[in-house]
Amino acid sequence: MLLSLGYTFEKGAVSSKNTYQRILLDGLRYFDMELRDIENMTLSEYQLRIKAYRLKDLDKMKDLHLAAWLNHQAGATNKKGKPFYKEFKDFFNFEEEQRKILHPEPQIKNKKKLQKIAMNLKKYREEVKHV
Repeated sequence: MLLSLGYTFEKGAVSSKNTYQRILLDGLRYFDMELRDIENMTLSEYQLRIKAYRLKDLDKMKDLHLAAWLNHQAGATNKKGKPFYKEFKDFFNFEEEQRKILHPEPQIKNKKKLQKIAMNLKKYREEVKHV
């Protein structure tokens, strides 16, 4: 399963050649597309296809978790004889996983550093404005 499809590159900038090769590879691997069609795909279409693939993968995971849930509920209990999970949502929160795909939270690694750069830029613009 590939819930975390999407790529982050931590060390330096990624070359356009590497990005292009990643898009081609994803197109062949996940979208079952011809190379010619992948090359004609826009970046927006690629991003939409990646999101759709991740949602399909999430649906598969939900089915697997549901099967495990049903198996678990058939006999698993705590020491008092009660089920460990009262609801399926406690075991697998499909809505939360779907939200993470459809509305991902931005991941800013160096927030303080970016804030400092923004403040310095603001000061610079103010100084240039008054000159």
